[in-house]
Amino acid sequence: MLRELVLEALQKKPGLKASDLARALGWERREVNRCLHYDLAGLVQQGNDYRWRLAQRDSQSAPSASAPTSEPEAGGGQTPKAA
Repeated sequence: MLRELVLEALQKKPGLKASDLARALGWERREVNRCLHYDLAGLVQQGNDYRWRLAQRDSQSAPSASAPTSEPEAGGGQTPKAA
């Protein structure tokens, strides 16, 4: 429940501090901090100014696992046998 509220708040107004989020949502700051650091890890990021924003998703930096590669695996894809 809090997770969805925090995500919605940061979508509407990015750059809020945890204390601002807590006040706006009617939750304690420690609960909001726990949510930000644990429940939303990877989905939100905190700047040097202690303000929270949704994490940027860079689709080009992480190729999908199903994407074919043009380079063959080293060793031709065979696993060497132990002697």
